Amino acid sequence: MYYFFLVISIGVWLRKNMDNKIFVFLLTISLGCLVTGQEPCYNYAAFKACKEKVLPELCNLSTAAPPPVHAPRSASNCLANGVNVCNKHHCLPPTTTPSPTTTCPPPTQAPSTAATRCGDGWIKNTKTGQCYKILYEPIDWQTANRKCAALEEGSSLASIESFDENLFVITEVLERNKAKIMQNVWIGLNDLRTEGTFVWMDGKKLDYKDFKRGEPDNRYGIQDCVEMYKYFDWQWGDMVCTAQRYALCKNSARKEIVTLG
Repeated sequence: MYYFFLVISIGVWLRKNMDNKIFVFLLTISLGCLVTGQEPCYNYAAFKACKEKVLPELCNLSTAAPPPVHAPRSASNCLANGVNVCNKHHCLPPTTTPSPTTTCPPPTQAPSTAATRCGDGWIKNTKTGQCYKILYEPIDWQTANRKCAALEEGSSLASIESFDENLFVITEVLERNKAKIMQNVWIGLNDLRTEGTFVWMDGKKLDYKDFKRGEPDNRYGIQDCVEMYKYFDWQWGDMVCTAQRYALCKNSARKEIVTLG
């Protein structure tokens, strides 16, 4: 409102002291600045060019698109703050002031640390450090459990404790070796002790499960061990424990001492 009265006052003074053409020209510039912003416009032509050409190019705007609504008010501010205007419209990444570089002494390293390592034939999940191995021979569930445990300290028939782990087992272990897997695959889940209460062989709590629809069904009352179905997207189902299947072993306890140089 302040600038409105200022323009009117200037207009009255110019009308008394200049001829009609000069008056109309200057009044047009003043009104243009009033419409485009609330600060004085020192060079409306430059401001107009900046608003209509420079900023659209910086912002990668279509020529048919209107200029940014938050354009700076004056020509000098327009050019100086054009990038900031573009930032508001998500056209350019925000500029950051680099922090001063500080030279710090190297951190003190422990002489050694424990790291999970997978042995030969094991597949490692680098995010969790857990290792998996497939036994490519048809064996019953009890034999599979013994053979997994005999592989190395801490290994057993696999437990699958989360969606992420199940996804890794399917995509990185089973699917990558699907051509070599001729049977469904045993995992460590079972309800041998109490019918209907499934537990993992390694003692892990059953917090996650991926049973196929209709499973577990304990068909004929004798299905107490859990397998992953090769032809049903590796979903789970219960099966009689004497069935001959391949096996998925897991080891999340193996450690080796790595000396840091």
